[in-house]
Amino acid sequence: DPDPELLVRWYQAGALQPFFRGHSAKMTKRREPWLFGDDVTSAIRSAVQDRYCLLPYWYTLFHQAHTSGLPPI
Repeated sequence: DPDPELLVRWYQAGALQPFFRGHSAKMTKRREPWLFGDDVTSAIRSAVQDRYCLLPYWYTLFHQAHTSGLPPI
C-alpha cells in the first residue's frame, strides 16, 4: 500500500524500463493515480507522457534485441 510519493516514484522509474505495468494483489488498497489527488495524477501523467516520447527508442531497442539476441536494456 504505497503512499502517494512512492506511487509517483514507481511510475517515474517504470516509465524508463522496457516493460511498464502496474501490479497489485487483491489484498492491497486500490492505487489508481486519480485516487491520490490532482498533484499525484499530474505527476504520473507526466511520467506516462515521457514514456510515450521514448516509444520509438524502445521499439528500436526491442528490434535490436530480436535480431541480435541482446537484452533491450
